[in-house]
Amino acid sequence: MIKKLCGDDALKNVILVTTMWDRVSVEEGNMREEQLVGTQEFWGWMMSKGSKTFRHNNTLSSADSPLRHFLPNFKESITLEIQQEMVEEKKTLDQTGAGKALTSEIARERERFTRELNETKEQLREAMAQRDQESEQALREVQSEYEAAIQRLQKDQEQLMATVNTLEKTLNHSYQQQLEARLRDYEETAKKRNEQAVAESTQALRDEIDALKRQGRAPLEEPPLPANLRSLTPSRPSTPAATTPGVKTEQRIPRWDNCTVQTLEGDSGELAGRSLAFSPDSQLLASYAENHTVRLWHSTGTPFKTLTGHKDRVNGVSFSPDGKLLASCSSDSTIRFWDPQGEDEDKGEGNPLQEWTCPEIPSCADFSPDGQTIASGSYGGPIFLWRATGELLCTLQGHSHWVQSVAFSPKGRLLASGSDDYTVRLWNLDDDSHKKLSGHSGHVYTVAFSSDGQRLASCSKDQTIFLWDPQQGKLPHILRGHSRFVTSVSFSPCDNLLASCSWDRTVLLWDLRTMTTVQVLQDPSKSPSIGLWDVTFSPDGRHLAYGNSEGKIYLRTLSS
Repeated sequence: MIKKLCGDDALKNVILVTTMWDRVSVEEGNMREEQLVGTQEFWGWMMSKGSKTFRHNNTLSSADSPLRHFLPNFKESITLEIQQEMVEEKKTLDQTGAGKALTSEIARERERFTRELNETKEQLREAMAQRDQESEQALREVQSEYEAAIQRLQKDQEQLMATVNTLEKTLNHSYQQQLEARLRDYEETAKKRNEQAVAESTQALRDEIDALKRQGRAPLEEPPLPANLRSLTPSRPSTPAATTPGVKTEQRIPRWDNCTVQTLEGDSGELAGRSLAFSPDSQLLASYAENHTVRLWHSTGTPFKTLTGHKDRVNGVSFSPDGKLLASCSSDSTIRFWDPQGEDEDKGEGNPLQEWTCPEIPSCADFSPDGQTIASGSYGGPIFLWRATGELLCTLQGHSHWVQSVAFSPKGRLLASGSDDYTVRLWNLDDDSHKKLSGHSGHVYTVAFSSDGQRLASCSKDQTIFLWDPQQGKLPHILRGHSRFVTSVSFSPCDNLLASCSWDRTVLLWDLRTMTTVQVLQDPSKSPSIGLWDVTFSPDGRHLAYGNSEGKIYLRTLSS
């Protein structure tokens, strides 16, 4: 029934939990669990479709484990098979796979009762022929029970069929109301965002012209319109693009779509293509794995070492500015600091230099530019600032939901954060004030500063990239190009190029001088359930790494 109700695609979000481990021996428990998992008729077919198993042994940690696995990974809604059949294929309930299975089960039960009733009638005739009054009375009672059971089944089936039309009408009406409400919200949000973008972009252009006039020189030509306003103006012959303030000029943009590509992967389930980080000298690439470890790679693509010790999934990694420390935050409520510079596979494994216990589960972390402060986000919303010695400096309260990303500005005076509460916040660490930057209509997955600190990029589940002015808190530009939610952004070292990756399995490279897409990198994975989670440039600008939800990391390297 569950297979017909949910369908195969939904089974990867199913968690199977075994209990009562305290009532059997370890050997017997392992044998029973192995029988459940290894038998196709039990759990085997569900495991083959991506379901996970956990053990609950009456402890808080064992109860937490399934939730910690499920909630951070639940990023996309799954359509159940019965929803697909009734909404998209317009089937009635009794025509769906689940409905047919239920009807078939009722039919089988009725057939069994009918067969047993006939056997009882035959026994009754034999008893009557032998004038066995006691047996005759008992068999008549059994006959009455079977007839009543058959009538109940018949009534159940009639009630099921009678409620099909009512249920279908209710579902259709509810679904229509939801669609109409979503359409109204979308239209209202789009109208407000468009009006806000037009007003802010127009004001930004006026401010730029006024600044030129105050300097005693008028602009030689009309500044280029931002990308989000071009569709509102008639087409005209192209003119040389003016240099965008805050973007360094470079002779040309490297051809990342025509360079060496390597695929980094380990054992099944070992790697996760999320939270990638290059060392400051660009020689090492860090990633985390689903098996609670951190993996280090040489920039040549060869494995370097594996750091073990966390007791739960790792949520993020970050190098210190001098490259002497690597921080990893985990759902085991710790942040660990490792020496990444070992020359052999064993050095540093399982032996962190420091281990901090966090007040809440840390979801991400970043070093300040001077390496003296570490910021960590949390699933609950608070952001914690720490001294490098491990002393908790303060707690920043503002976000109401999971903080997905934190990033220090290049001078270390500002801290940006992005959250599942749809907002970006800018924290001024000099005076403890902060600004709430609204505009996204979905979870904010990543925030990143340009190297000169004049731009702040944020990306969201709403399929957009916002480019903010962090000093003013204004939104001069919105980049649109991805067809599904945008999960990560990264500025190139020269700041004229922005990379973004998305669940649509593409990396887009944006020329920030023209605010246009100049290159598209495609994830070779074909499955629509696989998306890209993270993208990052190396500090020397020679490498570009991005990873997908299947656990593969793609490392692109420019020729010398």
